Amino acid sequence: MALTGTNDKSWAARHFTPLTLLLGLVLAVSPGVAHHFEHLVRLQGVIRFLENSGLFTLIERFGDALFIAAFLWLLVEKSKHDDFLENLSKRLLVNMFGADLPDKLRKHIQTYFNFSLVRTSWTIEYWIDQQGDSPDHLSLVTHSKYTMRNYASEAKDYEFIFEVEESQCSHPANLTEMIIGTKTSAPSTVPAAMILHEGGYLKFKRSVGPPPQPFLEKIKPGSEQTFTAKSTECFKNFLVSPFWATYPVLETTFTVYHDDSKIQVYFEMTSQDTPKPQNVSDLTGRPGKQWTTQEPLLPGHGFFVRANFLPSGSRSTGGASG
Repeated sequence: MALTGTNDKSWAARHFTPLTLLLGLVLAVSPGVAHHFEHLVRLQGVIRFLENSGLFTLIERFGDALFIAAFLWLLVEKSKHDDFLENLSKRLLVNMFGADLPDKLRKHIQTYFNFSLVRTSWTIEYWIDQQGDSPDHLSLVTHSKYTMRNYASEAKDYEFIFEVEESQCSHPANLTEMIIGTKTSAPSTVPAAMILHEGGYLKFKRSVGPPPQPFLEKIKPGSEQTFTAKSTECFKNFLVSPFWATYPVLETTFTVYHDDSKIQVYFEMTSQDTPKPQNVSDLTGRPGKQWTTQEPLLPGHGFFVRANFLPSGSRSTGGASG
């Protein structure tokens, strides 16, 4: 029966890394040690067989690899509580596996190891329609919801930011709801100090001061928090809506609901092949198209959405509008 500690782990499990280091070291030096016993008649045949068959070389290399892997794992585990060791282990990993890459590219790749906050899922929904009776104005309703997980061993601050383009027509853009977990902030409860008008965009970015500070939500280690943003916008003739990731995203689903007899929509990924859309409908039965990414998004990756009215002669009179 295995002896167990306070974490219900066996002795072997708790000492797995040092045992692996020791095993790797023993295997790595065993060919050299074996040659010191060649004078023993009983071992000469075995040693000669291992030498001629190349097994000594295989054992030595396997021991080297095992020792290096265990050492790197030990370094990574210890680095979780030491900034110097953490940075050192990242540099070692990148330099080892990217030895043939330019130094500038290796440094850039290393920055991806610094993201301990990851969006495990990101769901974006668009409702695009004609704005009231305006024949050249498009209305856009956006629902963006994602789950942020902290993979670090200590709590991390996450800055909740959402922005929409200022209105291009008489209907103003609005941030209709900002939700953290189950806590909802509607426009009537969002202080003006939390909203910035900057560079043609309406931004939810700051908490109330004085002075105003970044809006930070603390996420505990190994925990998740859900963030939801809802907005309305108005565009003249057409809309171009880029989305890009500021944190790694494991899976992204984008859905657009629109009347395709009046409005055409284009969706394009910037960092991977654009997946084929699936036909879906919202809770009211309004039809739409849905795209789900096949690979994770890295910071700076994203997609573009474009929409415009079909030429008058191309519009169908029988299409349904939600």
